[in-house]
Amino acid sequence: MRCHILIETAEPKNRQKTIRVYVQEVRRPKEFGVTKGELNRYKDDLLKDSEHLAAMIDNVSSVDNLEFITESDALGHTVMDQRQGHESLFAVAGTVTPEEEGNSIIPCQIAAVEKWISPTCGSPFTDL
Repeated sequence: MRCHILIETAEPKNRQKTIRVYVQEVRRPKEFGVTKGELNRYKDDLLKDSEHLAAMIDNVSSVDNLEFITESDALGHTVMDQRQGHESLFAVAGTVTPEEEGNSIIPCQIAAVEKWISPTCGSPFTDL
């Protein structure tokens, strides 16, 4: 689940708690690593979600497509439709190792969280 969805949908009174729980979940694999079994479950779930999204290509509203394209472009990502994205993910998913998960993906999660946290809240990652 995307971090900003967690933070934005949390009740205002629970926002800080939501951020703390998410931070704990990001830190756990950084601290202890990711087992091969965990990584396989993550990849399986990601591929299932991607396959489902690709199958729904004709049912996604144009507003949602425009938002996706705009966000992807703003982040400097290559813009692909849902089928192209699934095919690309499928092609590379088997090459990700537990070490890459810890060294590459977790810093991206941290950056995503920091993007969505208000500057007045401070960064929960200062000691990472």
